[in-house]
Amino acid sequence: MVILGILESELTDGKLMNIRNVSSKSTINLTISIGLALTLFRLFQVRNIEPIFGPYDAPSYFNFVFSGGIRMPLITFIFSTIENHFAIVVFQTFVSGIGWILLCASIVRLNKNIFVNFLSITLIYFLGYSKQVVYLDSGIDAESLNISFLVILLSALIFSLKRSTTSIQVFILLSCILFAGVKSINGVTVLIPLMYLLVKIWRSNESNLITKKILSALTILTSLLSVYLFSQIQNTKLYNTSALINSRLWDVPDWKEYIIEQGFPVQARSTFLRFTNQNLGSAPDAAVGNQPDYIKWYQAGGSNFLLKFMLTHPGYTFLGPVVYPVFTKELNFENTIWRGAADGILYFESRQHQLAKIWPENYIFWAKDRSTGYVQVSIFVLIIAISLLAFRNPTKLELSLRNLIIFLLFFTFSMSYFAWWFGSTPSDLGRHQFPFAVSLRVISILSLTLLLNNLIKLKRS
Repeated sequence: MVILGILESELTDGKLMNIRNVSSKSTINLTISIGLALTLFRLFQVRNIEPIFGPYDAPSYFNFVFSGGIRMPLITFIFSTIENHFAIVVFQTFVSGIGWILLCASIVRLNKNIFVNFLSITLIYFLGYSKQVVYLDSGIDAESLNISFLVILLSALIFSLKRSTTSIQVFILLSCILFAGVKSINGVTVLIPLMYLLVKIWRSNESNLITKKILSALTILTSLLSVYLFSQIQNTKLYNTSALINSRLWDVPDWKEYIIEQGFPVQARSTFLRFTNQNLGSAPDAAVGNQPDYIKWYQAGGSNFLLKFMLTHPGYTFLGPVVYPVFTKELNFENTIWRGAADGILYFESRQHQLAKIWPENYIFWAKDRSTGYVQVSIFVLIIAISLLAFRNPTKLELSLRNLIIFLLFFTFSMSYFAWWFGSTPSDLGRHQFPFAVSLRVISILSLTLLLNNLIKLKRS
């Protein structure tokens, strides 16, 4: 109801346009209709699938603890409340559909040319209903809701471009709360849109002083709570430290020497390799995380190892995520954020699942192979770069949109860097970097619409 109220209030701001345009209200009504039809089709497809319940991770999502658990409290509250696995799949599918409808509506709300509007609708729905995104609905984990809440947050930020009303500001705040509550790393990265919201609140002329103070207090409280909850997720940090040391840092001789100097137990390395090469009933990082000598090292100062390493190795910290091959003899992007952006989340085994098999392929945003995927990502980045540079007599709205694209790029790469620093092991890089992959594609669509509008304006002039 809150979302529908926001859409209704925003639609009343529509203006008359010339014959080459359609009204904002008509376009958004079409957007919603298409989105609802696609969502119903999506719900129909999941009716007979078997939810994916991972024996190692999935049980922890049903253990609701507000603070100090393995998972963030919002995701465990949702799962433990619904309980039924199939009902969770249906819920995730429905929320995803709502998220992509909102994103589509927020972009066409910018009152562009009719042809650009229809192109935006087509591209957004091709992305939102691609196999890579739809597959997430079948998993009993945080991945589906993480993407859905990210998409809802992006739509809230785009909605704020034309008018920063109190309802839009509340929408952004609620979106931040949802996004922060599903994955531990989001508890930190959500600070970026929350700071953006604070600026929006105090620059807005549509709210009185009391409303601004209340919203500011809630925003600051949300920021503090998110950081606190992130700091209380200890087990994830315990496992990720071992995983990143063994799967990434150990391969570089200078870094390996530093690790040994810091007292990291060499036996933990042997355990990691043994559980990597054989199916011994536990994930390699978990096996190391449960090893007594590793736990002793971790409790004696190893918990701060990654932060200490990043401070003493700035090349790794800032260049590693994008040009990791310069530190090793492996001349490929296997360990970089670009691999996650090019590959997506699906791999050979996951493509054998029921939902992945029945859902049609879509190569517009996700290539058949990784090398072609790198080319795709390069095109997306090129579109974004050109849209930011190709300006001719920009309007106030176009300037605001350009600034928002720059902000979204900062937010997107921050998400990616935080995930790479603290979670993106090679074996799981596609999953950890999938929010970055989706967000980058959304920004490229937003940039393409901005670029096309400028070309149309240039042609008319």
